[in-house]
Amino acid sequence: MHIRILAALALGLALMGCTMGLGEKLDPKLVQSFKLQQVSVAVPPETKFWWGDGERAYARSIGRSEAESQTLGATPEGRTYMRALASDRIKTAFDRELTGRLNGMRPVRVEVIMDDIYISSPIEQVLLGASFRMKGRARLVDARTGQEIAINPNLTVTAGGTGGIVGTMADRAIAGDPMDRLAANLAQSYRGWLLVN
Repeated sequence: MHIRILAALALGLALMGCTMGLGEKLDPKLVQSFKLQQVSVAVPPETKFWWGDGERAYARSIGRSEAESQTLGATPEGRTYMRALASDRIKTAFDRELTGRLNGMRPVRVEVIMDDIYISSPIEQVLLGASFRMKGRARLVDARTGQEIAINPNLTVTAGGTGGIVGTMADRAIAGDPMDRLAANLAQSYRGWLLVN
């Protein structure tokens, strides 16, 4: 029983994300004046991007075998599909964390641009241990004037897992999909930086 508890705690520590690059907090009175109008997330073509689950999702979406997913994912159409899918999932996390929390009078937008997304494949996770990261930039912009209010130039989140077959299965079962987990960590850390409480 105690071994299971210790194993669960060790797994939890391994799965915790590390976030950096948030910069100095804004004046709370300024933040209270903000009203969130929109969150946008972009994964530009030049983004460093490795996401095996995204490749498999693309293969399935066009009725092809997952065995072909790596080749299909490398095509321009595959890359476009995966960038859009990643953008949607990261945006969902930011919407969930920020919507309804900024209720002032000054409309603002949060613009997130991803520079690097790396989600190790299940095989890599079994053999080498899990390694996940997201790096990007977040701009807070006045929605009326387009004036930049604040920028987080190096918004980064990393996470790992235990490795091995059992560890990889437990990682997915306990912590969920790595893309969604990283997106949630990124959005939560940004919310924690932006908001007073």
